[in-house]
Amino acid sequence: MLSLLERRSLHLCRGDRLGDPFEGSFTQGSLDAFRVQQGTEFRDDHRRYWTLAPRWSYVSCWHLAEAESAALWAIYGGRNAIAVKSTVDRLRAAIPELETREGDVLVSQGVRRVIYIDYRATHPHLNDLMGPLCYKRLAFSYESEIRAIRQELRSVESSSRSGGRALDAGAPPGILGREMPVTLRDMISAIYVAPRAPAWYLQIVQAVIRRYDLNDLQCHQSSLDELPEFGL
Repeated sequence: MLSLLERRSLHLCRGDRLGDPFEGSFTQGSLDAFRVQQGTEFRDDHRRYWTLAPRWSYVSCWHLAEAESAALWAIYGGRNAIAVKSTVDRLRAAIPELETREGDVLVSQGVRRVIYIDYRATHPHLNDLMGPLCYKRLAFSYESEIRAIRQELRSVESSSRSGGRALDAGAPPGILGREMPVTLRDMISAIYVAPRAPAWYLQIVQAVIRRYDLNDLQCHQSSLDELPEFGL
């Protein structure tokens, strides 16, 4: 949270460092579907690009729901955890759709909803290099995830007769993430402190927010700490 406030930027983790070996992967079924849809085989050099694409992809993961999740508080946070709330529209405004070229780097970014599948029965679509990063196994469906993704793919002069440029599937970049500048007032709609966090902790978080001149940003105790109207 302090990093977000101090740097005014959203951290995106490199795709091959997210901890799940299935991140960005695809299957033989993906290749078969591509052959049917495109009327051509999936070339070996393209297969290598798709396999290595997570190295040049940067991801920020969000939970998409109307209410807080007790499971996610328990898994990803302790008593001193903080959750940042946004909306799909706010996140898309912060990380807008983009396809451009910056020197020798092909840049694309956008916000995508994760689809949860059984990789033995359903297969990630190879519609673009970002596609496989939008799929996860059914075991993770409780995350109800939406992702901000940015890809920075290096390109080199093509050796083919047609010329142009080709993707460079070389060594991964030395950095493990990207910092995306954002306007905090526009991206964040509210902040919540963890269930069972003491009252003084909420006050400290509110004071820190004021220190960064975000007085209109609301900070709440988790709704999971609400007491029933009747009963103990």
